[in-house]
Amino acid sequence: MTSTADVQKLMTWLSPAFPVGAFAWSAGLETAIATNQVYDTASTQNWIEGILRHGGIKTDAIILRYAIGAYDDPSQAPSIG
Repeated sequence: MTSTADVQKLMTWLSPAFPVGAFAWSAGLETAIATNQVYDTASTQNWIEGILRHGGIKTDAIILRYAIGAYDDPSQAPSIG
């Protein structure tokens, strides 16, 4: 079973306040829509793929992958030091 301290650390990692301050961001989606770079399903998918491959959201996706893996199998959780 996962300890309360482990859950609290994971919640901190996934918080919009980590690590830069208490605000949320969309990685520029509003601007992409306003400049007509994102306008339909295909352009939305392309934009999402781009930010996952090359943007800062890639780090969030990596952390989410480990969080889901640790939930499914706690023995696979990375060491939280």
